[in-house]
Amino acid sequence: MAEPARRDPELDWVLEGMPHAPPMRLIGGIVEVDGPRIECTASIGEDHILRAPEREGVSSLVVIELIAQAAAALLVFHARRQGGGATQGFLVGARRLRFAVPELAVGDELRVFAEESFSQGPIAQFVGRIERGGEAIAEGTISVVHAAEPPPA
Repeated sequence: MAEPARRDPELDWVLEGMPHAPPMRLIGGIVEVDGPRIECTASIGEDHILRAPEREGVSSLVVIELIAQAAAALLVFHARRQGGGATQGFLVGARRLRFAVPELAVGDELRVFAEESFSQGPIAQFVGRIERGGEAIAEGTISVVHAAEPPPA
């Protein structure tokens, strides 16, 4: 079993710049940003916002939002590094989704990867992967429309 990823506290400013706030911020921390790639952490807790009380876990469809939030964090990272303001974005599509499990279990510690594979103006595409215990349990491609606000005057 793979060792759990450790978030880099030096990158917490990226999470604070995201439009998602707890409890809807599903990304728990950022491990690393490397150019067009980001690695984040996420946990499935008993009190997960998307867990129905009658279920033992969370639908694996939540990985679409995890990939989208990792992509949002990557956009915030690059916008702020270039002197821009907050980044707003909208998920407009998801394709080539593959799920190895029907549900994410309470207690799961996840690694969330997203890599920008295409960008033209406000349109971008990201390839994402979710790992649990070093094994890929989901992957897919998302498309977003985003815009960074100009830096404050």
